[in-house]
Amino acid sequence: MTLPNYQYPNPKSYNNNNNFDQHYVWGWNEGRQLGIGRYQNGMEIVKEPYSLGGSHSFDTKSISIGMAHSLAIDSRGQIYSCGKTAYGRTGLGDNLSQHQQNIKEFTQIKLNKDNDNDDDDDDDNNNKNYNINNSYSYSNSNNNNNKINNKINNSINNYIKVNKISCGSAHSAFITENFQLFTFGKNDQGQLGQGLINELHSPKRVIYIQYSFDPNETDQSKAITEKSTNYYDNVDLVACGLNHTVFSLKDGCVYSMGSNKFSQLGYQSTVNDKVSPIVQTDGIVQPPPLLEHRPRLIESLNLPPQHLEQRFTNIKSISCGSNFTACIKQGNLYTWGTNNLGQCGFNPKENDGIITTTSSSSSSSSSSNTTNNNDNNNNNIIINKPKLLIIYGDKSTLSTDSNNGNGKRVFNFTQVSCGVDHCLALTNNGQVFGWGDNKYGQIGQLTFSSVIKIDTTTPIRIGESLTNEFITQISSGAYHSMALTKSSIIYAWGLNDKCQIGEIGKNQQEIIQTPCRVRFTNSKENSAPILQIAAGGRSSMAIKYSPSKVDIRPSSYFDDILRILENKSFQDFNLNITDNEGKIKEMFKLNKIFWNRSLVLQSLKSKELNSTSSTNVAIEKSEFIKTFNDYSIKEIIQDLYIDAPSNQSFITTSISEYLFSMINQSSFSDVKIKVICRDDQDSKEMVKIFNAHKCILVNRSEKFKTLLESNYFKESIDSVITIDDSPSFQVYETFLTYLYTDVLNLNNENVIDLFLLSHRESQNRMKDLIEEYLFNSLDIDNVSNIFELALQLNDTDISIDSKGINNFLIGQCIFFIAKNLEQVSKTESFINLSDDSKIILSSNSINLNNSKSNKSLNNNNNNTNTNDDNDLNNGNGKKCIIC
Repeated sequence: MTLPNYQYPNPKSYNNNNNFDQHYVWGWNEGRQLGIGRYQNGMEIVKEPYSLGGSHSFDTKSISIGMAHSLAIDSRGQIYSCGKTAYGRTGLGDNLSQHQQNIKEFTQIKLNKDNDNDDDDDDDNNNKNYNINNSYSYSNSNNNNNKINNKINNSINNYIKVNKISCGSAHSAFITENFQLFTFGKNDQGQLGQGLINELHSPKRVIYIQYSFDPNETDQSKAITEKSTNYYDNVDLVACGLNHTVFSLKDGCVYSMGSNKFSQLGYQSTVNDKVSPIVQTDGIVQPPPLLEHRPRLIESLNLPPQHLEQRFTNIKSISCGSNFTACIKQGNLYTWGTNNLGQCGFNPKENDGIITTTSSSSSSSSSSNTTNNNDNNNNNIIINKPKLLIIYGDKSTLSTDSNNGNGKRVFNFTQVSCGVDHCLALTNNGQVFGWGDNKYGQIGQLTFSSVIKIDTTTPIRIGESLTNEFITQISSGAYHSMALTKSSIIYAWGLNDKCQIGEIGKNQQEIIQTPCRVRFTNSKENSAPILQIAAGGRSSMAIKYSPSKVDIRPSSYFDDILRILENKSFQDFNLNITDNEGKIKEMFKLNKIFWNRSLVLQSLKSKELNSTSSTNVAIEKSEFIKTFNDYSIKEIIQDLYIDAPSNQSFITTSISEYLFSMINQSSFSDVKIKVICRDDQDSKEMVKIFNAHKCILVNRSEKFKTLLESNYFKESIDSVITIDDSPSFQVYETFLTYLYTDVLNLNNENVIDLFLLSHRESQNRMKDLIEEYLFNSLDIDNVSNIFELALQLNDTDISIDSKGINNFLIGQCIFFIAKNLEQVSKTESFINLSDDSKIILSSNSINLNNSKSNKSLNNNNNNTNTNDDNDLNNGNGKKCIIC
């Protein structure tokens, strides 16, 4: 019931039409969780994938399903919900929850930055730094003086955009583009992380404490401390279970909240885990909440980053089952919580000291449909903290040389997904493993065989139809499972009582014990590939790639990084391969920053390289061969500069992840970037120095290449680059992050400043990404301002040809204005358009003669226009009718 953390390609070859079948649903619809709409009230079971093409007008980009409700995100970052409204799980407010039992079609959840969390007086008093209007901002105080930019920032910043969603049994969570976490719905166990146990019918921001770690502190109780300075939200992943929630930050810290009866939060609760009583504004004293009602750091899974350390997240996937949790950290799989049925992947009859047995009269599972396989039904087998689950393989199941240090080959995992009492895990070479309850065949193993009894309490590879397929996504429902192949085929297996797998054959089969292909009978022949699959409760969904509207240039990031080696860009040390007598036999030139990427190479020397260490490193050839077996020295060196090295045990992080950790780090830095910002109010100059690396800058930016590779520029001689009048330090750091990682973190607050910066720095792909973002943000209020800014930044003269205007964003603004002219023309920003902008609109046959606001608009311009506008014809382009 969680979403994969993937970045998908941008298809460009599919026809755009209004009848595009993009969002498919099937399975149980009793609570209207499929969002089929008001005209399909009789469809309580949808037997095959049904297109929502006519039910809603937005392009779905992400989906999640709970037991009886669903969430969806559109291309504009708006969030929608449908299904049962009980407990406020749809997030549509008190009125709908009280007067409407089910939401029959996807309905937008209104999110406005002006009123979020304003009703929480307790949080405002105790966490003043977290007020949403005072949160970390890219362009509040240090903005430039361009009034148009401020207007656009204000107009596109009036609502929250959502990036990731997760549905639990009866509660929900989502993450915004500013990395803030919101929750709503059922809260009887504190699963919303708000401190109280009142259910929430509207989304509310989650407040959490961030920490830092001091490795030099001998007292472990004092090694982890709360950050003393103001910090910004950086939530990366979130997963909702039956009655608990787990989320991770972008620095790799993992937090949990909610019920901890089975240690599903990753620690054991104690009688002292209570906080002070909460006094509400009306004077009513609430009972003291448990500590797990607030987000709590799971220290045993990932320590906080060290003081001043910039760490890229090593948490790749999180998923919550009924009373257990699974997480992937740096390719390794960790599980914790209840394990009576092997939900955590360990044999419940084996006890290695971490698995504990506690006596309880309650069932080990929240579901009455599961059975306890233990001899003593009153015993709960619990893993009380994250435990590494290792799955061994051989040459037939592994395509890489991954090993666990003992010479045994192990799998590297990319995604995990939990059902009620079963779990699926996906490896980096496209294989699927499953474990836990298999009563309904959800592990893909035969359950009715009287000859062979298969133990599913430990991981089993799911084969059959998946044997020769490369799987790219997995998803677990309550009692069924789904997998998506590289060739865009969906397989499903498990419980099928509500057709959550689909109608198989002439007779409905309630249990499908092996993976079976899901058929899209009404799908068009040339339809787009599948973007995402989602299983939840007894329902299933899939969305396809929507037609691309923006032609984004392909990324050259990996070629740029490899070019550092090929062009020998600013190489700062030599690797000398010697014989047994110390004589140099081979010499290779390298960059220290990339040598440091491999811990294995570092282990060959007594200490790490640093900026001031020797420029020569000698390694005996026999030692090198012993360490890397059949790999040549040239192969190992090239692996340092590529994203997918041939030896994945030699390098464990991607190139983007590694270079993220080097942003603004003094290690190996050979150039300084002096960024100057000025305060709008008093024009006070502020300066910040960023540490950077020439080899990265010159291969990622033509501007930096010119400055640093020439012997005539001051920047090359002094190794200092001055950036004058930057909008803010945070904006420039975002730009540096893009150069180092190829990841552009856009949000409503920084997008305009980055748009201007992309033009100044001649970053064409960055421009494309921002134009796509702005295109998806166009509305009645901001389209005129965005149109005018796009005209100002257009690199060439505006010209009209048979295909229309020569700039994508300008053309889309013109189309939007023409389509919504009556509403747009009433806005102040449209009325105040410059003469040049009006001429462009006029030359594109935008006529206001039929607009109700034309008369008032002309009156506002009568000081500069003496001719009778009604007599003008915009077709000849001689005069603009809106001047």
